[in-house]
Formats: sequence, structure tokens, C-alpha cells
Amino acid sequence: VVALGKPFSDYAREAAEACRSHEAPRFCAPISAWLLARVGLNDDAIDAAERLRRERPNAAVGDYIEGLALVALGQGERAKRAFERCLSASPSATGCLTEYNRMQATDGDCVGAEKSARALLAV
Repeated sequence: VVALGKPFSDYAREAAEACRSHEAPRFCAPISAWLLARVGLNDDAIDAAERLRRERPNAAVGDYIEGLALVALGQGERAKRAFERCLSASPSATGCLTEYNRMQATDGDCVGAEKSARALLAV
């Protein structure tokens, strides 16, 4: 996608770079990491998610974003572990529950998929 003569991914990278020196990284870092993942800069998104986890170890959002990027890279087992960490930090995180449930169903884990679907419905 191009906007104002520049690929949108360039804007995502610039936003992520600006966040590193932003006064409020607590708010800026999750947004920039998510943006990197959404535009397909998955390796950059994983790096941003890892930085986010170091800065805020109990925040589930870093694991969620890393999981999304890993799914896009075809690294399902690593993605599943990221979503498990996310759910360990925040058992009612709907994004993590949804993605984890989708992976369980795709893997044929019917019991696990039913359990995570019930957890999602309870939120």
C-alpha cells in the first residue's frame, strides 16, 4: 500500500523508530509493534514485541503481537508458545484466546479448541 508516494511499511518503520525515543513508550510501543505486524514487517514486529516484553514483562500484548507475527511467518509452534505466554499473563485476553483457539482447531486438538472456545465465550 502506498500513501503520499511512500509505501505504508516505511511509515510503520518510522513510527516504530519514533517510539523508541518517545516520552510514553508504555502507550507507543504496543501500537508500533502491532502496526509493524499488520503491514507484514514481521521480523521487526517480533523485535518490537521482545523489547516490549523486556520493558513490561507482565503485559500480554507483547506475546500477542509476537504470536501474530510468528503465525504470518509460518512458525506455528513458536506462535502457539507466544499465545500461551499471553494467556498465562492475561487469561481473558480475547485476541490471544481467539488465535490460540484457531491454532488448536487447525491442529486437530478438538479438546483444547473446545476448552479455549468456552473460555472465549465466558469473557
